[in-house]
Amino acid sequence: MDYYLTHQCVVDSFKGNKDWFTSSASIENEMIDNEIKYFNKYGPATFPGIVINNQTFRGQLEIEAVLNGICAGFNELPKMCNKYMY
Repeated sequence: MDYYLTHQCVVDSFKGNKDWFTSSASIENEMIDNEIKYFNKYGPATFPGIVINNQTFRGQLEIEAVLNGICAGFNELPKMCNKYMY
C-alpha cells in the first residue's frame, strides 16, 4: 500500500484533531475507540475468532461446529441446517 494512503488513513481516524502528531491535548481515535468497544462487548478475543448473532463463538473453528453455531440461532431451521445439523 502506498505510504501516503496509509498516512491519510491514520490522520483521518483521529476525531477533530488533525495535528495529533504534534498536539499534547487529549486525543481520540475513532478506529481504536471502535475496536475497544467491540472488545468490551464480545469479551476476550481469540485468533482466529468468530462472532455469531452478537455472541462470541466458543468452540472449535471447524466447518461443522460453526455451521451448528449459526443454525442454533434459528427458530425455524433452513433446509441447509436440517441437512447438516446433528
